Amino acid sequence: APRHHCDDGLVRAHGAVTQAVIEAELARSQWEVQQLRGSQDNNNLSSALINSAVLRLRMFDIDGAYEDLQEAAAAQPGWDSRLELLTRYSAQLKGPRHADFMGQELSSSSSALLAEIRQVFLANQYQVETILMGSKASSMSEFIFVESRADALEQGLLENVEEKNPMKENSGPKIPVDLVDLVRIFLLHRVLPLARLCQLFGPECTKLLLRLRAISAIAGNECRLVEPEEACTAVDANSFSCGAFFAMSNVAIWPVEEDLLVATDFEKTFSDSTLEPVMYISEDSLALL
Repeated sequence: APRHHCDDGLVRAHGAVTQAVIEAELARSQWEVQQLRGSQDNNNLSSALINSAVLRLRMFDIDGAYEDLQEAAAAQPGWDSRLELLTRYSAQLKGPRHADFMGQELSSSSSALLAEIRQVFLANQYQVETILMGSKASSMSEFIFVESRADALEQGLLENVEEKNPMKENSGPKIPVDLVDLVRIFLLHRVLPLARLCQLFGPECTKLLLRLRAISAIAGNECRLVEPEEACTAVDANSFSCGAFFAMSNVAIWPVEEDLLVATDFEKTFSDSTLEPVMYISEDSLALL
């Protein structure tokens, strides 16, 4: 379905027809869901809801797709192999589109906490040279369209943080252990336990990231988005478990020069009438900095 209007008549007509076809398929799918809601056939209800969510994603209806997937997970968790991938994907798309995303005014104490967060990155050598060496990437461009490369980049990182072996001379970590998880969540867009972020940044810094919606807490295999207040309460209650919540980042953190960090949207964050994503740091952008 088209996101933008086009002056070319042929392209515009093709977009309109495509949108009409998807809308018709979605209407049929929603009718099927309504029929199945009155039955006890949770397997087929879950499958129909997933089909509906896929069509909504094609229409860029992120909220609708997310709700369908949450219902599908509740109806029959784990039955359809598409469910795990799509619930995480829809949560990653929905998180940065919240109206309050990065909109909070910063107090002096919040600014001090942001400085602490920056220091955690720098203390763990969150720099281009170290990240490239650890991940075995040829350039930072490999982290832009990261979905197809994430497994290989992550494996490279893990291979470079082997525990020290007293039987091998000069063995030991080549990169800081904490750097791996920083790259995993802020560049590879992986999901980590919220408690792990508390270990990295401390509870107060983690709560600030949650309130800013720079990160989002998620619950369960269905990847239910948890409101910042609920997540912060869990951190306060026990920062070692954090309510068993997981966390994902809504911003990509790019290392630029030795001590400069730049936050951007992830590549998958698409534009619409209310949101214009901040571009990732590409090679030509680096040349201008």
